[in-house]
Amino acid sequence: MFADGFYKWKWLDNKFKKKQKYLIELPNSELFSFSGLYDKWIDKKTGEIKIAATLNQLR
Repeated sequence: MFADGFYKWKWLDNKFKKKQKYLIELPNSELFSFSGLYDKWIDKKTGEIKIAATLNQLR
């Protein structure tokens, strides 16, 4: 998958109730890639386009 940025969440409390997002980008808004799965299909009942995506984070 390709992106020019993504959000990383930081928990602000120990009860996991409050969090703040941080936008992570490369210099000059360059594109980068990372692993993930993506699929797009049309709902047969409504005709609506559905999109699903998941990103993998390795440590």
